[in-house]
Amino acid sequence: MNPVIISTEALRNAPRALTQPGLMSTSAARQTRFSDLPLPARLLLAVPRARGRSATAPIAERYVLDTLGRIIDGGPDRKHTIEAVNMLADVLLNQNFDDDRAPANPEWLSTVENHVLCMLCKINAGQAEQAALIARHCLEGHTLEAFSQAATALCGAECFKRGGSHVFTPSWRGMPSHNGPTEHRSVTLTKELSLGESLLLNTIRLRKRTLSYSGLGARVVPLLCQHVALPELQTVVDAHMVEALRHSAHVPDIRCLCCPAISADEAVFLGSLAEFAGGDTQRCARQLSAWLPLESVNKLLSKKEGFQSILRQIGTPLPTRQWDMRQLQARDELDWQCGHVKETPMIH
Repeated sequence: MNPVIISTEALRNAPRALTQPGLMSTSAARQTRFSDLPLPARLLLAVPRARGRSATAPIAERYVLDTLGRIIDGGPDRKHTIEAVNMLADVLLNQNFDDDRAPANPEWLSTVENHVLCMLCKINAGQAEQAALIARHCLEGHTLEAFSQAATALCGAECFKRGGSHVFTPSWRGMPSHNGPTEHRSVTLTKELSLGESLLLNTIRLRKRTLSYSGLGARVVPLLCQHVALPELQTVVDAHMVEALRHSAHVPDIRCLCCPAISADEAVFLGSLAEFAGGDTQRCARQLSAWLPLESVNKLLSKKEGFQSILRQIGTPLPTRQWDMRQLQARDELDWQCGHVKETPMIH
């Protein structure tokens, strides 16, 4: 039996809801599916879920945790964001769960996860006092200061500010659209990507990184996709990767997870996936034909509807950028040997 979850909607009128317990009764509560969260909220909660309470996470989970951190913030100042992510994970993992607060089914939010998102929503909306009142009722006393520091840092982080006012709300209706020219311009650095693009790029890089490890490679990417409630995303990534490795004119330049630059081949991958998400068959065909033979193009196009459905589950639009391939290829010649391979993972 699934636990009864107090939804963000039920807490919206706090502190009145906290001073009148009847407003948060079982009859008024509704459950929140993890998969119904916007992508930023799923990424945040995926970290403590992947870490668990064991002293040391297994190797597959450590790969996933490192990748989650790079998806959340790939910029040069990511240290502060990741410290806040780790701090929030510690707060969630250090709560003393009762039976009705524990996440018995990972498909649903636990009560404490729901409360934490509610508080982040209120801080994001400038209602810090209401968030503090909820925190005093819902969190262990010794975690309050850490939560306050983490929440303030996360709500001020550029990677989350770009998500709009509903970045932590259990609804995709608040997710931003990509209509302006800025969203469609070519970029060269991972920090300039949208969160959806960052998820796709890092999933592709992780897949390439683990190809030579048969046992580990078969576990890591499915585990990442499972933790962000996109279990079928690997199907899309693998289909493109297989065709590229078998039939592309050259071995695709897929960078290491640490590299801040985007290669021309990675831009091609992102461009193709964005066209699949958009659903325009002709644009998809043109994008794929630029780097794959006709047989591979037709094979991928035959799965267009399935790919589109999976990519739209990401919950945030994928911009169809006007990639400047000359600029990216020129940078490829300069960045052919990545100097960031030994960067220490920041989530652990």
